[in-house]
Amino acid sequence: LEANGWACHITDSVTRSGKLQCEVKTHDLRLLKPFIGMESLHLPPMQLSANAQMRGDNYALKGTLNEGPGTVNLNAHLQLAKMAYNAEVDIKDLQLHHFLPNDSIYELSGWLKAEGRGTDLLSKHTSLRAQTGIEHFRYSQWNVDSVYVGANLKQGKGFVELNSQNELLDINACVDVEVDRKVTNANFSMDLRKIN
Repeated sequence: LEANGWACHITDSVTRSGKLQCEVKTHDLRLLKPFIGMESLHLPPMQLSANAQMRGDNYALKGTLNEGPGTVNLNAHLQLAKMAYNAEVDIKDLQLHHFLPNDSIYELSGWLKAEGRGTDLLSKHTSLRAQTGIEHFRYSQWNVDSVYVGANLKQGKGFVELNSQNELLDINACVDVEVDRKVTNANFSMDLRKIN
């Protein structure tokens, strides 16, 4: 573990600022298993690089996790006063089998983008736009590729879309909802061409 950084005026929400950079390399982490409570989970050697910054009520985090041939990149921002956020995650060739060797899940490549304001999904004041995709995921002998999910929520009107085109599931589906402290209206449509 290597870390360095600084912080100023930490108790002042307007003028506080700081920066932290760290590099973490892990080796044998079997001793953590009893604390995690998942005996089937394996923690392989990994390397994490992270850079966190704060200025007033604005926070930013960039990080990269490397495990074998796999990488996970994260870039996130939060404006606390407005509860406004955005985040991007990019996963390339992450070997899930290295973490769960007793399961039949293997390499994963995909991405996630999200931005919004507020966290109460039943409020008309909350907005959200999110997209995620699986470029490649191998489960047992199946390739679960080309999966896309998109979601939008603004002024109490929401939309979720699923598009999957692979050997397990070939489908287009969407849900329209209206919310005002509860779901007041919902419509669902689906074009299912194949399910295995």
